[in-house]
Amino acid sequence: MLFWTTCQTGMSSRQLKNRSMRKNKSPLIFFPQQRKNYFKKMRKEKEAELFREQLQQRDQIIELLAKQMQDEIIARAVAEQETKEERKLKEKEEKRIAELKSIATHRVTMLIVAVVIYLYISQLSSPSLIQSRCHLALVT
Repeated sequence: MLFWTTCQTGMSSRQLKNRSMRKNKSPLIFFPQQRKNYFKKMRKEKEAELFREQLQQRDQIIELLAKQMQDEIIARAVAEQETKEERKLKEKEEKRIAELKSIATHRVTMLIVAVVIYLYISQLSSPSLIQSRCHLALVT
């Protein structure tokens, strides 16, 4: 076959080899052992390329997962902080309401005491009247 190719094109085998390497960037393979070695080399290169691609894909997936985990951690921390703030606000509001109720109760009690004292002082002449009015004030 080498002879036929050389005679037909008018080029030597070296020239054919150089020309084929320029066009295809792969040499013409004339002998079975060369062909076998060439395909072994090509297979190894392809396997190495596939392995590199797998590693790149795995690294990309790991980066994405890390970002997602970071986002989840941040979101969880923000949610916890918000619940703590809500709980504190709720406790403050409950405390304020309880204080207002105690103030209102104290004011009512003081008002009743003031009314009783006023009635006692203003009408010392009739103790039964004072008792009846104090009873009405305490009931209302």
